[in-house]
Amino acid sequence: MMKSVNSRTFTLLVIAILCVGIPLANASDVANSAYEKGKALADRKQWQESLKCLDEAIAANPKYGLAFKERSLVHDALGHHLLALQDIAHAGELDPTLEPEWHLSGRAAPWMDQQGVDSSLRALEKNANDVTAMQSLASSYLAVASHLKMHYPQDKADWLPQYQLAVDAGSRALEALKLQHVKEAYSILPFYNLRARGLAELGKANEAIADYTSAIELMPRKSLRDFANVASLYGDRAELRAKQGELNKAIDDYTTIIDMKPPSPLDREVYYIARAELWVKKNEPSKSAKDLHAAIDSYTQRISTTPYPWIYELRANVYAQLNEYDKAVADMKLVVAKEPTSGRRDKLSKFEKRLKERG
Repeated sequence: MMKSVNSRTFTLLVIAILCVGIPLANASDVANSAYEKGKALADRKQWQESLKCLDEAIAANPKYGLAFKERSLVHDALGHHLLALQDIAHAGELDPTLEPEWHLSGRAAPWMDQQGVDSSLRALEKNANDVTAMQSLASSYLAVASHLKMHYPQDKADWLPQYQLAVDAGSRALEALKLQHVKEAYSILPFYNLRARGLAELGKANEAIADYTSAIELMPRKSLRDFANVASLYGDRAELRAKQGELNKAIDDYTTIIDMKPPSPLDREVYYIARAELWVKKNEPSKSAKDLHAAIDSYTQRISTTPYPWIYELRANVYAQLNEYDKAVADMKLVVAKEPTSGRRDKLSKFEKRLKERG
């Protein structure tokens, strides 16, 4: 009577025959041979065949960091960007000596953020009420989603679920804090903010606005940092309100920021510029120009104490919005003289061309 064959041994034999071509004696041999075959296939851009062999290498040795590393590149080539990112993160966890030079498509993928997702989930397996892990989880999901959306905007099936997971993590944390009777503002605020960002990306503007409003109401107003955080929350809410067509409410939010009286100066230029854009939409050009000039005055004041090239460049951009190209060109010449990047030279040429066209 034939003896029963151990199922794992049988699986490894099948893997070895299918991918490597010869039956091998143990899991390590199977994994190494399948990896080498998969890598060679990847070098020839035979992605599907390579993926099959790398899957088999990992099945034989689930702690094979190099195989995860190689499979991440294959997944990326096939357009499986979330899977590629997950493999990159797992490879680094398995073998910290692996250099993260194999980022997706030559870009700096947030493999550490994916590792943050993985480590947070493990922490929550140990303690389901670990609020710190919940915050890390929500932040990491947002970071992963943002990366995927930035580089692969067409692949919504990859990044939209990550935003939903961030929202779910935020909701879970808020519920846990409620059950623990936590009322301290700084403990609650991050989760309204994180959830609002996820909701906004999911197109749930009204829910996001409600979360930003809750965060604004909770936020203390003592230090400059508090005021900066409040300004950011108002700014995010204003941006959503503007997208919803609620221009007056958005203008009110920007006005609130501009009128704040923090213990030390708050950079307001970006909010003047944002409000100026809304005045244009409301067909009130004089109010728009007034805000743009206020932004210029603020930049000029900063230049008097910290004459950094990037502040000159920001001021030049505003001069250009006002069609004051002579001043925009003067600022950009100073910038290019100090930091002559190709982008800045191109911008100077663009402004010079506009100036010439206007006579």
